[in-house]
Amino acid sequence: MPYGGDLKETFTHFISYTLIPGESIARQNERVICVLKWKSKRDVLMLSTKHSKGFTTVVKKGRVIRKPKVIVAYNKAKGSVDISDQMTSYSSPLRKTVKWYKKLAIELVLNTALVNSWVMYCENKKTDIELVQFRRQLVDYLTQTESGPEASNERPRRVKHKLQTKEATVRSTRRFCAQCYKTNVDTYGSKAAKNKTKKVSTFCSECDNEPHLCLPCFNRIHKI
Repeated sequence: MPYGGDLKETFTHFISYTLIPGESIARQNERVICVLKWKSKRDVLMLSTKHSKGFTTVVKKGRVIRKPKVIVAYNKAKGSVDISDQMTSYSSPLRKTVKWYKKLAIELVLNTALVNSWVMYCENKKTDIELVQFRRQLVDYLTQTESGPEASNERPRRVKHKLQTKEATVRSTRRFCAQCYKTNVDTYGSKAAKNKTKKVSTFCSECDNEPHLCLPCFNRIHKI
C-alpha cells in the first residue's frame, strides 16, 4: 500500500518484522520506491525503483513456486553477473600484493573489459575460442612488431647539413640568398627585393634544390 514514510524507518521496521515461509510484506511510497521483505528459507529484504510488490510463479526442480517479481528479476540479473565473475577468474592477472585501487584498475581493464571483448568477438566471428586463448592472441597482437624492410631496427641516418661554396668564377656561382629574398619579397615586394637581397656563392647540398644561403640564414634555418 502507498505510504509517505521515511525509507530508513521502513527498513528498520521490516528488519524486525517476523515472517513465516512464503509470507511477504511490502510498502511503496509516492515516488514509486518499493520496500519488500519476503521469506523463503531465510528473510530477503529488497529495495526497488522498478518493481512493485507483485508476485509471479516459477518452476524449480519440478515444483511451482510463488515468488515476488523483484526477486525473479534480481536472480535473472545475478546469473549474468555470476557468469561474468566466473569468466574473469580464469587466469586472472590480480595479485594479493597489489593495492586495492590498482586491483580495481586491473580488474576493469584486464578482466571485465577483456571478457566483454571476448563475448563480442565470439558472437561476431561465430567462434567458440576459449578465453585463455583469446587472452594470448590479444597479447600477441598488441606486442607484435612489424616485419620486412620497413621494420628495420637501424635508426635512420641523421642528415648533417653543411654550408658549402661552389667552385667556379664568382659571376657564375653567385645567387640571391633564398631566405633573404623570400623575406624581402614579403616585406617590400618582388621588385625592391632584387635590390635589397645580397648574392652569395654558398649553398646547402642536403636541402631540396640546393638553395643558396648566407651564413646567418643557414644557421637560423638549421638552428645551429
